[in-house]
Amino acid sequence: MVTDFTIDDIRAVFQEEILKVTATFMNLDALLTRKEASEYLKIKENTLACWAVEGKGPAPTKIGSRSMYKRSVLDQFINENTMPR
Repeated sequence: MVTDFTIDDIRAVFQEEILKVTATFMNLDALLTRKEASEYLKIKENTLACWAVEGKGPAPTKIGSRSMYKRSVLDQFINENTMPR
């Protein structure tokens, strides 16, 4: 059976599988504080706080009253917002 896959479909599947494999060797789901996440993304802490209130940007994980960010969510946010060439 032949299916119509585009190169982008294949690329997306490979990227997802590569992330799964590397997560085994690296702790991609380490929780980062808002400060650490803002440093990782090279943006201001306040920007992340505003995005969280507005429902934009990478989704935070609430631990009690603290907003924490999984590194894998930050990486996904970066990948989804990378401009194509």
